[in-house]
Parts: sequence; C-alpha cells; structure tokens
Amino acid sequence: SRQYRPRHARSSPLSQCLHDSLESFSASYYPSRSKYLGPLDPSRETALRDSLRCGDLASGFLRVQCPDCDHHYLLPFTCKRRGCCPSCHQRRSLDTAAHIRDEVCLSVPHRHWVFTLPRVLRNVFRKEPHRLTELCHLVAHTLQDWLREQSGIHDGRAGIVLAIHTFGDYLAYHPHIHCLTTAGVFDKEHQFHLIRGTGCEQLAQIFRHRVLHRLLELKWISARQADKLLTWHHHGFNIDQGESAIGADDGNALERLAQYFLRAPISLQKMSWNAQTKTVLYRYPEAGALEHFHEL
Repeated sequence: SRQYRPRHARSSPLSQCLHDSLESFSASYYPSRSKYLGPLDPSRETALRDSLRCGDLASGFLRVQCPDCDHHYLLPFTCKRRGCCPSCHQRRSLDTAAHIRDEVCLSVPHRHWVFTLPRVLRNVFRKEPHRLTELCHLVAHTLQDWLREQSGIHDGRAGIVLAIHTFGDYLAYHPHIHCLTTAGVFDKEHQFHLIRGTGCEQLAQIFRHRVLHRLLELKWISARQADKLLTWHHHGFNIDQGESAIGADDGNALERLAQYFLRAPISLQKMSWNAQTKTVLYRYPEAGALEHFHEL
C-alpha cells in the first residue's frame, strides 16, 4: 500500500540557499548585477519569496484524516510556483505532459527539434526576456515552412509545441527552443503526410537568415553585427532533429519528451549549498567530475 511521505522543503539546498541569501541578493542587485542581467522583475522576486513558504506548516496547512482508520496528518500548503520551486514545478510538468499526450497531440509520428542561437546573440535576450516570444514565432514559422516544402504541400499545417529553455547544464544563460512537432503535415482534408528524416544544414541556414533579418528589422542588432554573422562559416545557428521519430502509438515516449521539455531548470541532486562561504556547488555527473561554483 502507498504511504504518505511528507516533503521536508527546508532541507533542500535550494531552500537553504534562498533562506540565507535572498535578502542580500535583492539588496545588492542594483547596480552590480543589473548591469548584465537587466532589471529585476518584481514578480520573480515574489515567486522566490513564495517558494520559501512552500511546504512550511507555519504558512498554513490542511488536516487530512482517513475515514477508515482515523489516522490523520498535516498537509502544508504549496506555493504552486514553477521554475523556482522544483517540487511544484515537477507536479505541474507531469500534469502538463499528460495533457499534451492525451489532448494536444494526435496519433501520428512526432519529432523533437532543438533550435540554438550562437553565443554572441544571447545577450540580445538576456536583459529583456520577453523578446524570446519573437524567437518562438520565428522558429514556428521557419519549421512549418520547411515541413511544407519537404512534403510538397504548400498549404499544409504542422502541429508544433514549443518550450523555451534559458538554462544549460551549468545554469549558464543559454536560450534555445525545444519543439515537439508532427513528423509531417496535414492537408486541407486532414490527411497526414509523413516526411522522412532529412538533414538540418539547409534549415539552419534559413533559420540564420530569418533571425538576423528580424533582429535587424527590430533594431536589436546592428547591420555590422548581422553582416559579420552572415560571413561566419561556423555560424552557431544549430538545429538538432533527434535520432528518430516517435511512433504514432508510442504515447509513453511522447509524454517523457514533454516532461523533458517542461523540467525545472535546477536539479536538487546536482546542487549543494555552503552556508559558510555563501557558494553553490553545481555538479554535472554525466561529464565526470566537472563542477561549477556560483558565488552569491
């Protein structure tokens, strides 16, 4: 039988880090960190403070009682914040991934795409994250146009789910777009036309030209920057298509991929907090003994 195991929120390294450093971080944000991170969104600071109360009985709770054995326990309120609270984020990710599998995706093959920008363009989005919405539009339109061209159905429609990631393995700022898309297009009669896997280099070139043209049009980069990026042989506009398509009847693989899209940026298994030195040690075990220190 299943047994309820209470979560000890205060014992996590992230909670300890926020408890020890949030006040000093907020007080010292201007002007030292704002120069390269941009203004601090008040909603983000509120979310961080809410996450500190997540799972804390002093912030409110429910008394849950079994009608059969009369056993009861206290269930603390949660913050329901994504991103800064791994527990609430994970619960939301699981629910959303199941919704994508059951209600969003049709029973056709799907593919996983990843669109990555060159390092030199990352600062265009760092201080103004709302600009990433424009990048999503560019990715969706470019990918749909590409699938139409490959299928020969110029008015075909592809199903696309986008997820913005702004973090890498070491928590460095690394904006990129994950796409879950149908491995083909639907025509006007709703018939599906499968497209076999193709190389990504031509698509990457199209993506590069469209991004640079749009950023130049919006005056987010200069003409000199755009010309320079167009001359680079290794341009950094990378696209990964994945090894193979997900089968039409493989709902479990589809759900796992959606969970990967929606995962929390911070892994508590990789993180440890040193209260004496005010530093975070973040490990990346897949790469061996590589470790990164972050001082707050």
